[in-house]
Amino acid sequence: MATFEYQARNYKGDLLKGRLDAASDGAVAAYLMQEGLTPTIIKEILPSNSFFEQLEKKMAAQSVKQKDVIVFCRQMYTLIKAS
Repeated sequence: MATFEYQARNYKGDLLKGRLDAASDGAVAAYLMQEGLTPTIIKEILPSNSFFEQLEKKMAAQSVKQKDVIVFCRQMYTLIKAS
């Protein structure tokens, strides 16, 4: 099930906003109409990924080259010896 954010108007014309869990946007529209509301906007709320999940995806997409590892190790060695 996905979460949908909606805006709808009642019989008086008042704007109502809310969220619903449903299988599709059509199911949300059907539910709102059954409740006597006229849907104006229905959009799916996509789950937000945390910073670490996004970083993990980017890191998995790219491989680390051997040359980069060698340069990193040399620089790390220099930092450790300097302190």
